Amino acid sequence: MKLYIKQPVLSQDDVKALMNAQGKFTSAGVYRRGNSLTDRKARSASVKQIHPKNFPQVNEKLIGLLTQFDPKATSDKYYVKEYNYLIYNVGDHFKWHRDVIKAKDNKVRRFSTTTVLSLSDDLEGGDFGIKDGTGFEVNVNLQERDTLLFDSNTEHQVYPVTKGKRVVLVAWIYDK
Repeated sequence: MKLYIKQPVLSQDDVKALMNAQGKFTSAGVYRRGNSLTDRKARSASVKQIHPKNFPQVNEKLIGLLTQFDPKATSDKYYVKEYNYLIYNVGDHFKWHRDVIKAKDNKVRRFSTTTVLSLSDDLEGGDFGIKDGTGFEVNVNLQERDTLLFDSNTEHQVYPVTKGKRVVLVAWIYDK
């Protein structure tokens, strides 16, 4: 199995629709179990939750990447359950973590995607790092409209943005 798949899968119209999606932005942090406080040292960004049911064409394209990643991962076994629209401004980041969780309905996040919707012309920092099975870090250069698909149990991070702005859609693919 590959470490990740990277390719542009969304059209300009898809990107425009996602960026114009209605919703309220909140501060994105990492919630510690049993604690209502957000850990902004581990993660900072602005987040807007968008429901995937409003974007069936995007879901289809994200699911379509699965067979390139793992030929055994057929689209009839998975669905897109969650979207986060994230804006990383100067200082925003997400330290090393894994996305795998079991939801209240006992469904498990199997795959994670990050799609770059917009990068400011002056962007510095905000690079995406991912670790292979041996702990070796790979820095993945993502351009606008690139989607990165990887196993949700893979360690990854977003380095701090030092200048400009990075806007991404993060989507998680679950077992059906």
